[in-house]
Amino acid sequence: MKNTKIIIALFLLLLPSLANAQKVKDYLKTGNTIKFCKTSFLLGYSSNPTKDLVFQEYFPQGEKPESYNEMFTVSLHYAEATASMAVEAKIKELEERKKTDACCNYKVYKNGDEFILDFLVSAKDPENPECLSVAEHDLHYYKQVTINGKKGIQLLFYSHRAYGDDIIPFIKKIPETNEKNILELTKMRINFK
Repeated sequence: MKNTKIIIALFLLLLPSLANAQKVKDYLKTGNTIKFCKTSFLLGYSSNPTKDLVFQEYFPQGEKPESYNEMFTVSLHYAEATASMAVEAKIKELEERKKTDACCNYKVYKNGDEFILDFLVSAKDPENPECLSVAEHDLHYYKQVTINGKKGIQLLFYSHRAYGDDIIPFIKKIPETNEKNILELTKMRINFK
């Protein structure tokens, strides 16, 4: 039960963050730039809230955590929990979200002890609850790792969003790039130092 609570706390912390008050630091020593699907993502937010949890968010040039179109996140959580447990915790969160988010849906792909969680979420426009203000498609790649003798869960994820009138074309376009993005994500190797 303790591991489940830790995992839930981890993924609540991984929600897109408001990074205004913190200086960005490369805690994971993975570099200030990550390349994903031919796009360069620059380190724009980082957090090390506990000794066992670190995450870093990367954005294309000119984008910010508060209103990004694309984001790439590298996270490392040292724990005895498994990648499977982390996926189950996120699925539980998404199942709860489905109660209030009609767009929320997901698929899970498994390869041994590695998982891809492919999901779509949205938020309603506060001024016009009949309309969506944002839609977000995420690919989360969970993997067990051992770094310097410590076991942990590596989470790499790619998130992309659309706002307002761009939402419907955005959702229609997801199938065109999704398979390529999943393949690219699973081929990535992050070197932690």
